[in-house]
Amino acid sequence: GDARVCVVATRPDTFERCREGFYPAPRSYDRTRADFDYMAFYRTAPVSAVTHYARVVDRAE
Repeated sequence: GDARVCVVATRPDTFERCREGFYPAPRSYDRTRADFDYMAFYRTAPVSAVTHYARVVDRAE
């Protein structure tokens, strides 16, 4: 089947938190409240590319 993916932009400090298994989604990001199977991490300048993705295994409010 088709997997749902949420793409999020990350600055260096946020990207490091993601590497530790935690994405701090701001409450204003409505798209992160939807159900999805994977997250893809778009790294901002100077990288400017999706460099990693991960399966979502848990969520916390």
